Amino acid sequence: MENKAYILRNPKADDIFLMFRILTKVGVKNIKQCFESDEVRNAMKLLAANAGKNGEAELSNIGMLVAVDVACVIMEHLENAKKDIYAFLARLSDQNENGIAKMNAGDFADMLVDVIKLEGFRDFFMRVFALFK
Repeated sequence: MENKAYILRNPKADDIFLMFRILTKVGVKNIKQCFESDEVRNAMKLLAANAGKNGEAELSNIGMLVAVDVACVIMEHLENAKKDIYAFLARLSDQNENGIAKMNAGDFADMLVDVIKLEGFRDFFMRVFALFK
């Protein structure tokens, strides 16, 4: 098992405000497009066609698709929200922002991916997704 320089917790209600600030700086229109991709639409059609069979697993997969797309958009606009992203990562890992800023690039990228994989992160985006239906 690989030892990480950090331990992440799932986002809490208090983290949502910082998440929205990051999303605003990245551009809500850019984020909205993540929910409108052909891949997400096809996955939602498949979910509806299966009438709930494996619904939880399929919904989790859709959440992961959206979360990965959102992460790509965030990475494209990383500079705009850099300080907020450091603050968000610091909160989820109980580290300080300066420590996050000084991480080596590989560990930082791993941390971003690990945040995307958090169940609470995917759940948040699936609930936001419901707003765009």
